[in-house]
Amino acid sequence: MSYIENIYKSILKELNQEESSHAKLGVYQSNNFIKNMVDNTKDNLSLNLKIKENRRQSVIDVLNKLSKGHVVAENKYKIVYEIKKGKNYVICDYVVNSHVTIPQSFLKHFGRRDNTGAGRHCPGAMVVDYIDIKTKQIKSKKVKNYGAEYAYYDRETEEFLSKNFETRIANINKEIDKFRNKKITNIKLTKKIKSDIYNFFLITLYRNPKSLKIVNEESLASKLLGVIDHNEMLRLVRTIKYEIFFEKFKINIIINKTNRDFVTNDTMISQITIDKDNKTIIIPINKKECLALLEADHFKLYFKNGEFHYMNVEKREYC
Repeated sequence: MSYIENIYKSILKELNQEESSHAKLGVYQSNNFIKNMVDNTKDNLSLNLKIKENRRQSVIDVLNKLSKGHVVAENKYKIVYEIKKGKNYVICDYVVNSHVTIPQSFLKHFGRRDNTGAGRHCPGAMVVDYIDIKTKQIKSKKVKNYGAEYAYYDRETEEFLSKNFETRIANINKEIDKFRNKKITNIKLTKKIKSDIYNFFLITLYRNPKSLKIVNEESLASKLLGVIDHNEMLRLVRTIKYEIFFEKFKINIIINKTNRDFVTNDTMISQITIDKDNKTIIIPINKKECLALLEADHFKLYFKNGEFHYMNVEKREYC
């Protein structure tokens, strides 16, 4: 084992389990860490760590103790610590516990306070009810833990998803909720709102780990670049327009008027059959409201005399 590998091994022993288990060796070139590139001589190896920002000083203290290096660059996304100039670096990316497919801000709309302390929940914990696709049973889990994984997305990806999709759809959610509660008399689906809804359906598909698996197994990108992670995949698909996937679909809104609530699932998106044999793609956005994509012929049932009509769920068995 080389000198630099011994240093890295010592560093990992000082870190917590999450940090050490997500560490990767690679090469740091032109301000980028290349995880799939490992120099045969091992003299140029660098170490990539995933840390929470509140661990910054503790990790730097460990690095200072075990090497004679120093911080050479820092921004809101990462720290670059130089051990040997031009050769060996420790790159610390700031991360959080990422909600892989369903944003935490959305899960809260399906949440409830569990004051019973039943199961593994603490009394008063915010939990979400969801349908387990495999067992077809409704289960519950803490909102902060449901579909969450340490360091799954980097901070730059988290910001991109929040700004371009989660915040925009949250504003639409508020308008639909006002309409359902009769605080406003109608909803106007402008071109921008439609675009935001279509793009939210698209990014939700891309956030599904199954999409990443398909890309890595079948795409030209993976053949050229090797196996990529979800951050890299989302950067690759940012310029893809929703029209490619949803040009034949029209948007509608489903209002739940029953005493039963909508629940979510691991994928967030579902396909259901309504109005006899019409297949409809849906995303529940809270317990009482749902976004739906209908094929053109099906949509005609809800567009009469030049007026748009939303979809009602009034029978218990359809919830």
